[in-house]
Amino acid sequence: MSRILIVGIEHDLMERLASDLADSGYRTDSMTGEELLSAENGALANYDLFLLEIGAEDVGLVRSKLKQAFEGRRKPPLLLVGTEKQMKDADALTEADDFVLAPGSPFELSLRVTVALRRARRFDPTNTIRRADLRIHPHTYEVFMNEERVDLTLKEYELLKFLATHAGRVFTRDVLLEQVGGYDYYGGMRTVDVHVRRLGAKIEREGRTFIETIRGVGYRFVVRA
Repeated sequence: MSRILIVGIEHDLMERLASDLADSGYRTDSMTGEELLSAENGALANYDLFLLEIGAEDVGLVRSKLKQAFEGRRKPPLLLVGTEKQMKDADALTEADDFVLAPGSPFELSLRVTVALRRARRFDPTNTIRRADLRIHPHTYEVFMNEERVDLTLKEYELLKFLATHAGRVFTRDVLLEQVGGYDYYGGMRTVDVHVRRLGAKIEREGRTFIETIRGVGYRFVVRA
C-alpha cells in the first residue's frame, strides 16, 4: 500500500484529502511545511508521494529537502494542491510533478495520484539513452550531463526523454503536452514553454544547445558533434 504525506496549513483541507485518499486505499500522514523541513530524512524516505498545499512552504525548499532525503535514489512525485487562482503561478507548477485543484473531486484526486505513482514506478528496460555528453537512464529516472547528475522534476524528465528519443524530429506544443502530461495539463501551451525553458537551463552547458525552438511550430532535440 502506497504511503502519502500531506503537507499543508489548512486543517479542513488536509483532513478532506486524507479521507478521500483513504477511501481510495492509500495510507496518509499529515504535517506542516515547517515540520517537513525539520523532519529526519529517514522518516521522509518512507513515503511514495507528497502532496503540498500551495502556501504551506516554498516549493523549492521542499524539493531540496526531498533531494536530501532520497539521495542516491529516485525522488517520489511531488503534487501541488491549490485553487485555480493559485495554480496560475506557472513557476510554482513547474517545480512540481503535477497538481490537484482544491476544492476538487475525490475521483480527480485519486486519478492524479494513481497516474503519478504509476509513472514513478514504471520500469523501462531499454538501454541508456546517450546524446553527446548527456546520459538518460530510463530504469532509474536519472540524468547526467558531463558525468554530473541533473536534478529534474518528473515532468522535465519525461519531456527530455521523449525529445531525446526522437532526436531531430520537430514536435508541436500540443503534441508535447499530450506526451508529457498524458491528459490535459493545467496551463496549456504556456506550461510547455516553461518546462522547456527550465529544462534547457538545467542540461545546457558551455553554450551547447540540446533543445531548439522552431518558431511558430514547437521544439526539437538536436545533437551536434
